[in-house]
Amino acid sequence: MTRIVTVHGQRGGVGTTTLAGHLAVELARGGRRVGLADCCLRAPDLHALFETAVAGCLNDYLWHRCGIAGAAVDLGAALPAPLPEAAGLILLPASPEPAEIARLLNDGVEPGRLAGALREAGEVLALDHLVLDAPAGFGEEALVAAALADCLLVLLHAAPRRRGGTDLTLLERLAPARMMVVLNHAAPWLDAEALADEAAAACRRPVAAVLPRCDELGPPGRLVAPGEPPVRVAFDAGLRRITGLIEEG
Repeated sequence: MTRIVTVHGQRGGVGTTTLAGHLAVELARGGRRVGLADCCLRAPDLHALFETAVAGCLNDYLWHRCGIAGAAVDLGAALPAPLPEAAGLILLPASPEPAEIARLLNDGVEPGRLAGALREAGEVLALDHLVLDAPAGFGEEALVAAALADCLLVLLHAAPRRRGGTDLTLLERLAPARMMVVLNHAAPWLDAEALADEAAAACRRPVAAVLPRCDELGPPGRLVAPGEPPVRVAFDAGLRRITGLIEEG
């Protein structure tokens, strides 16, 4: 049975796409078949993170132009380092074409159709995990992605002043099996443990990891080389902690 992991941010710019992409690769490195779906249909960016062109995509499935397998792109061979033999990484991109985005803005998306696409992807593509990159806020697609989650990762800015007004009430009403907070963009001089304790108390949820601001992260799948900056090493350690918690669940 496919486990759905949704990465959600209440505000834009917190790094949901980056985390979703790197998290999917890390899960695949553990020998799993992993899907990665771009639910940011009105501003898609996952394909750019992996520097891959969009041929078939979720839009084609939503508009009844193909089955879910026709919307999938195999990324395994395109990664900087090979995956284990039994593993796989499948991208379900959204179209960046202006005409497709305009259609979404004009006509909207049938929530049941999007939810059905994501559930069907898990079964048809034989996925162990499906990571969803949810759009920021509480729009229709964001709530569909959050409602489907077996594990909901709420991505917040590490700086307390950038988290003012955070309210998880609506997400809690969706009753995900697990909901954890991830803090991102932590400055290197901040105390990560203190940040985690403060955020856990404020949000009443466990903090899975505190990720540092890392301007030289590189593409998903790039292995940490000797002599890498400490923030790069810390980011990878945080990523492994998150994947470990997901696998435990």
